[in-house]
Amino acid sequence: MKKAREGIVVYAIFDEAANFGQPASFKQFPKEINLLRFRRVRGLQDALNPRSVHREHRKLLTVDGRVAFVGGWNIGVLFTSWRDTHLRVRGDEVREMERVFADFWNTHRSEDLPELPPVRERECNPAIAFQVNDPYSHTFPIRDVYLRTINRANDRLYMTTAHFTPGPAFRRAMVKAARRGVDVQVLIPERSNHALVDWLGRSYLGELLSAGVRIFEYENFMLHAKTATVDGIWSTIGSSNVDTLSFFGLHESNIEVYSERFAEQMERMFELDKTNARELTLEA
Repeated sequence: MKKAREGIVVYAIFDEAANFGQPASFKQFPKEINLLRFRRVRGLQDALNPRSVHREHRKLLTVDGRVAFVGGWNIGVLFTSWRDTHLRVRGDEVREMERVFADFWNTHRSEDLPELPPVRERECNPAIAFQVNDPYSHTFPIRDVYLRTINRANDRLYMTTAHFTPGPAFRRAMVKAARRGVDVQVLIPERSNHALVDWLGRSYLGELLSAGVRIFEYENFMLHAKTATVDGIWSTIGSSNVDTLSFFGLHESNIEVYSERFAEQMERMFELDKTNARELTLEA
């Protein structure tokens, strides 16, 4: 609000259904802010519309085309006590992230909202890739990136996710990796913010543990991070959980980075998180 009133152009998007329980005061923005309330549910007809299932789950901020933030962190007092991971990005890749925001805004804006100009200068950096799931166009690259990377893993795979309901292809890839000698480790919350998802996810753990996948439960705090790192070279941070809903039903964004230095940081973070986790056993 402060920057908008200083004359800075501010565009904001939030998912109407996901914030249904928030107080009305949270959703009162001044006229200086261009606000898109995504997928407003205006009655039973909207609630029964399959297209209303597609929610905006991304957590993305870009500033002046020079710096951006992407990851799992939601904005709110509650989330300051959650264990999460967010990434600051500087440089040319920010333009690609601005393009994604502008495309989404222009596709879903109402007629009373201004159109954002297209981001004409694009970036193609082989070391960094910004992946976006778009259920409206049936585009789901994040799952494909995960599967491709798991299938190419040679030594180690460390994955952190708040919700873990991997489909058959994903489970097969993890099992095959573990059986060929890859050190596959998964960190999940002891209890997430969705009990039903926890129950569903537990049904897959026996199959993975039997194949040699190591699974750890993060204790005492809500684990909301969505990250992975493979073989000390490839890493990803974003909003997508390893679950069917994120892979096929939500608007998500993950950034993947090819960097040994970055992967080393990711591995240190994973090992630190494990000091607050207990390892599950097949017997338990």
